[in-house]
Amino acid sequence: MLPICVRECGNQFRLQLDSLLHIDLTGEDKPGALAILLAGIKDESIKLPEDEPSFPGSTSNQTVTGEPPFPQTAHTFSQRHPIGKDDLTTPSAPVIPRQSIEVFFSYSHKDKKYRHELENYLIHLRRHSSARAWQIKAWHDGEIRAGIDYAKEILKHLSEAHIILLLISQDFIASDYCFNIEMMKALERHDKGEARVIPIIFREAMWQSTPIGILQALPAGAKPVNLWDKREKALMNVAEGIEKEIKKLLNTS
Repeated sequence: MLPICVRECGNQFRLQLDSLLHIDLTGEDKPGALAILLAGIKDESIKLPEDEPSFPGSTSNQTVTGEPPFPQTAHTFSQRHPIGKDDLTTPSAPVIPRQSIEVFFSYSHKDKKYRHELENYLIHLRRHSSARAWQIKAWHDGEIRAGIDYAKEILKHLSEAHIILLLISQDFIASDYCFNIEMMKALERHDKGEARVIPIIFREAMWQSTPIGILQALPAGAKPVNLWDKREKALMNVAEGIEKEIKKLLNTS
């Protein structure tokens, strides 16, 4: 079962959806919705067993391998070779090991829309990484499945991430979990040189006097994304800033 949310459906159903792995197409234009939908289906198909039987009526010995030719999901930024017209009939090229950059999103759930927008802009980093020896994998708590210990799963990914993005708004500052747990753990790893923490100012907030006030915030000038005349320019500025931090991280590792 893969629920698909196509528009806002009220708090009652939203709580049910948030407890399930689902695809959220709310507010997306047609091309974006199609890409997210197909990518979400691809994510689910990857989990199918490799010995899945052939489709009924098929005369081929080819089985479902869990790798249908769908585009990359906005929630996983691992690099794959682009699919060509002959890729469905010829063996795939050997997988070249790449250094994986783990990105962790820390955000207030009231800013879920902003997190999703930023994920879409980070796709360009995945594409740029095709000619470099690294790939990006992004994670946030929306990836947690029902039945999994929420706090332990967050701590696991927060402890493994190389880049930790703090999506700053007044709701983030007011959140005990975001501010007192996720942010403090992130800063602890930052101070030890284990990860790079990047505050991203999405909405106006009193953050300068907090522990993250000493960090270099994005976008340029720490001007909140929602105050830019062109939102797209602000998000691209953020993505470029994250790319610079990844390069610094690789040069010092």
